[in-house]
Amino acid sequence: MGITLNITSRNEHVPEIERYIRTVKERVRAIASVLPFKQYPPPLIAEMVYNVVFWLNTFPHNDGVHTTISPRTLITGLAIDYHKHCKLAFGRYVQVHEEGDSSLRPRTSGAIALRPTGNEQGGHYFLSLHSGKRLNRYAWTELPMPNKVIAQIHRLAAATEKYDGIVFTDMQGNVQAEQLYEEDEEENSISDERAAIASEGNVGNDDHPEEQYSNNGDRSMGPGINDESEINNASISSQSDQLPEAPTEDGNPRHYRSGVSRSIGMITVLQIK
Repeated sequence: MGITLNITSRNEHVPEIERYIRTVKERVRAIASVLPFKQYPPPLIAEMVYNVVFWLNTFPHNDGVHTTISPRTLITGLAIDYHKHCKLAFGRYVQVHEEGDSSLRPRTSGAIALRPTGNEQGGHYFLSLHSGKRLNRYAWTELPMPNKVIAQIHRLAAATEKYDGIVFTDMQGNVQAEQLYEEDEEENSISDERAAIASEGNVGNDDHPEEQYSNNGDRSMGPGINDESEINNASISSQSDQLPEAPTEDGNPRHYRSGVSRSIGMITVLQIK
């Protein structure tokens, strides 16, 4: 047949294959970017790859063996009909029609559109929201996706205890190094945001020195104090030293002391006769 098998050595790079894998990954990420899901069950990720490969094989390649016939048509002899195989986009929510009988069972069930089966009748594959398995149906009704469908997909993903989002691994299940670097960058950015929020919520000691320490060096009031006993027992002697003594009607001086009002969060002066 004129086919030459060119084998490669271990760890040897094959540019043509690596470029094709890169194209598949880019299209998978493009599909995931328009879906409303944050987590994906493994069957949905696998069908996403199948969908990309299906459509790549549906169109003729520039460097293929034929200029007008696609690789899929060369192998299977089946062509794609736009009116049959291009009705649904990947990830759409539908109600697939089930076989009806005289019972009270529901006639439809919720599912997520995956890809065409490629047969002449125009059937499609769907991911069942109830069982998480793949369905093959030829009749469905497309509907807007409600929030409960998104939550169900997240529950299916959480049941498998997999990663968040789209994660590519090798044959042994090891995450590729490029994705580990991206995850480290995301974790660092999240920690920086949390540190910035925490610093904005705190009040510096230089801005309010009179509220931070008393004359004896004990901390009497400060941002983020949640200890109720520490607030109640706080004494700010520096404020009381600056208050004047005013005489009363009987000639005895009045004494003032400072206190802390926990309800309004500011220093008040309490008058004691």
